[in-house]
Amino acid sequence: MTKTPQKDLTVLVTGARAPSALHVARIFHLAGARVIASDCISHSLTRADRSKYQTRRHPSPSREPQAFRDWLIDVCETCGVGVIFPTCEEVFHVAQ
Repeated sequence: MTKTPQKDLTVLVTGARAPSALHVARIFHLAGARVIASDCISHSLTRADRSKYQTRRHPSPSREPQAFRDWLIDVCETCGVGVIFPTCEEVFHVAQ
């Protein structure tokens, strides 16, 4: 039996341009979590999805690593993010 997320769980999914990020966002959303999808580009797959995700734009982690780290800390604190699910290049920057 799979445990479903609590209703007040907020998940940050980065790399929102990728099909894998959209898939993960849908899974968390269907499980009852609040999903924030982010990317460093303005157009993302999650923005066009029928499910309503909060979409945010973050600084490029490869070009502005310190700004990305500051943004990540800020969004986690202000939005109460409990889980970060990085995809694409953000995986390496979050791991640092």
